[in-house]
Formats: sequence, structure tokens, C-alpha cells
Amino acid sequence: MYSLKYKGHQWLKSTFPNIEISSDYNPWFGGIQTLPEDWDFNSKPVLKEKIKTDFIEISDSCGNIWHGINSRLLIKEYNEFKGLEINEYFLMLPKVPVLCHVIEVSQDMKIFMKDRAFITKTFFNLNNDLTKSYVVAENEEHDFIKYRGGMGECLVLFNPSAIFEGENLNNKLQFYSNSPWDNKYCNINNDGVVLKHSYRLSLENGSKAFLNPRFYIMIDEHISDKLLRCLDNIMFF
Repeated sequence: MYSLKYKGHQWLKSTFPNIEISSDYNPWFGGIQTLPEDWDFNSKPVLKEKIKTDFIEISDSCGNIWHGINSRLLIKEYNEFKGLEINEYFLMLPKVPVLCHVIEVSQDMKIFMKDRAFITKTFFNLNNDLTKSYVVAENEEHDFIKYRGGMGECLVLFNPSAIFEGENLNNKLQFYSNSPWDNKYCNINNDGVVLKHSYRLSLENGSKAFLNPRFYIMIDEHISDKLLRCLDNIMFF
């Protein structure tokens, strides 16, 4: 997904439909995308694969009906992952400023897929001036630390939420994912602000699995993790 706009601001950094090369990624897509971790920095193989998109309606474990976009990557050309399918669902509820991101992985690679690593990257557009872009995260002492972009390399670990904000923006974006299997962190450098969450998955041939949802929440002020835990009840099967 390459666009997430709220109240006039485009929150995702992307050059879609053009493809570029950045100092860290070749090629660089931007937006939000999930790939095998082997393709994290060099995702050229994905250019040979087809990605299909559809509008979708799907219900969760609480009975909510979500609407959104399904992006489907079925790998056919790259031998190591041939038969692997990554379905990404970008879902919303009417009049609720929350994007729910759900990932479904299925595999027909004719082998047992053991402990395979995947990674989701979100490239944020917070301000044209990176030094006016910020990530706010709670440390182990429960203090909130504000990290500025464009000031060199910085790695910010967080769990389960972090806040992304830019100067002159009326709103903030709070990311929340309470999955115990996700490794969540932000990479802040002179090129931008990137949210990454990685996870490992084992699947028998011919099977599939839905991963725990993660949420992009548009906020005016910080929402406590305690209040956000109600989102842990939302599951997709």
C-alpha cells in the first residue's frame, strides 16, 4: 500500500508508481509492504512476480465488518520461495480513523517451511524536513522519549506502541501491535523514518496462517497501551 491520507496529509513516503534506488534499498518501493526477510534490502526478485489487488469485505472475531484492499503476492519465479503466497489486508471501519493491517501467509512449496522470517516495512512521511519528524516511544523506565529524524542513525525499540509525528501537523499516528512474536523497531536516519516489524513462521505444506493484526491509529493525543489492549481481541481466521 502506497497511500494513507488523513485530513489532507499523506502519511506514507513513496514514489509510486515509479521505482527508485535508495541508499538502503534496491529497489525502493516505499509505503507498507511485507516480504520474506531475505528480500529486505535487495528486493529485486519481487519485480519479476505479479501482485494482484482487490477490494474486500471481511469479518473479525468480534463480529465487525471491515472493508479495504487485499494485496496478493504469489511467488512463482523465485525458486527458493516458489509457491509462497503473502496476502496483505488493509482494512477500515466506517468513520473510524484506524487502519488495521492483517497478513495471511500460505505456502505450497512442497516442503515444510521452518522458522521462515518475514518483515513488514512502513515508510513514513512526517515532514519534508526530516529534522522536524519525530518518533515517541516509552522506555523500560516508562518514560516517553522523543527521537528526532535527520540527525544520524538511530534504532528505537518499542513494545507495543509508538507515536509518529511531524511539526505543523494537527494529528499524530500511533502504531500498536501487541503480538508476542513480533520484533518491532524504528530505524531513523538521514534518509527517513522506517517502522519495521519482523516475525518467524513455520508452516506445513498446503497450510496457511493469519498473523496478529497491527493498527495504525490517527490520534490527537497519546492513547495509553492499557486502553489499546482491547484491540488484542480482534482476530481474523
